[in-house]
Amino acid sequence: MALLSLAPAAAAKTFEVTRTGDEINAECTQQRCSLRDALNAANFTSGKDTVLLRSRRTYPLTLPGTSEDTGAFGDLDVLEEVTIRPDGKKPATIDARGIDRVLDTYNLAGTLKLSRLVIRGGDSAGVIGGGVLIRSGKLILDRSKVLGNVTPGNYGGGVAVYGGSEAKITRSTIAGNTGEGGGVAVGPGSSAAIVSSTIAGNEAFGNGGGIFVGLGGNAELSVENSTITANRAGSSGGGIISATNGTVSLVHTTVVRNRANLAMSGGQEGGGIAAASNGPLAIRNSIVALNEVGTGDGADCGFPAFAVYVAPSGKNLVGDADRCGPLGTTPNLVANPKLGPLTDNGGPTPTIALKKGSPAIDAGARGTAADQRGVKRKRPDIGAYEYVAKKKKKKRR
Repeated sequence: MALLSLAPAAAAKTFEVTRTGDEINAECTQQRCSLRDALNAANFTSGKDTVLLRSRRTYPLTLPGTSEDTGAFGDLDVLEEVTIRPDGKKPATIDARGIDRVLDTYNLAGTLKLSRLVIRGGDSAGVIGGGVLIRSGKLILDRSKVLGNVTPGNYGGGVAVYGGSEAKITRSTIAGNTGEGGGVAVGPGSSAAIVSSTIAGNEAFGNGGGIFVGLGGNAELSVENSTITANRAGSSGGGIISATNGTVSLVHTTVVRNRANLAMSGGQEGGGIAAASNGPLAIRNSIVALNEVGTGDGADCGFPAFAVYVAPSGKNLVGDADRCGPLGTTPNLVANPKLGPLTDNGGPTPTIALKKGSPAIDAGARGTAADQRGVKRKRPDIGAYEYVAKKKKKKRR
């Protein structure tokens, strides 16, 4: 009887970054190891490695150059499965300082996990993915911030998910990025799941201030317990645009105060959500309100396709029923949701609270067990935030 010989699994290694400067040394040692050294070393090992940064430290990228995929200069290239995280609870920062994007996966078969990081200062010079480009493998972005990255005239200012890859974004903030799909762009054959996160203050010169789904077809986006707000688009889809058969699902999500058609041109719609294709759009227990469009129709819901392909469930709230189809009819509500500002209401990300007397309070159907902050839902509210009445203090006698 022949015995099968099983090769041992590759041992995971931890590469501790000891220098904040962007440099290339012969190897990653305890005495000299830059972030680039550590990632390049991880690229040549096949285990589930960890690159350990110092909490509160900033790691700037200063070796200029683009169109290179071995980590020699420009962005940081990820070729093998790895986790990048700080050594404590406070975040570490990777700042590209405009020399290139920050991170790129090239022929990655496994997962890139980014935990408790700030990813900022990326500029891909008009190539897809200003901050993080996932063109292979899987991205897990957790308790992190993607801030102030740009891709002029291309897709995914903050994060681009492309080439049949996938991303899961949890408890994170993506803000102040610029590109078509200013915050996040999801390309053909790719998917992104956004959970308990905030997409805010991003901008597109064209479409999809917050999120662009499509880029050629069959892209999937699911958003749960998240806030999409204050994003701006020169053309359509201030908050979200679904194009070329993109598939979108929103559950307990708040899409408010976004703006489309900054260019004030004709034919642009959807300050909140624009459906520019025939892809399905499932919306459950969500708020789509207080959005604006420079000129044209559909402040909250854009284009005739929205009314055709939207599939509402539970109970939703819209502010302007124009173009919303069944989302703007009973049992859904058409009302002012009475919201507070985007601020720290507890939890890992900023949220928008329901004010006392909001019609969204206790109006939702069964949905998620907790809200964006992690607050338990007892009688579900509509949107990402669960209102909790303040207890009256008993008077002393």
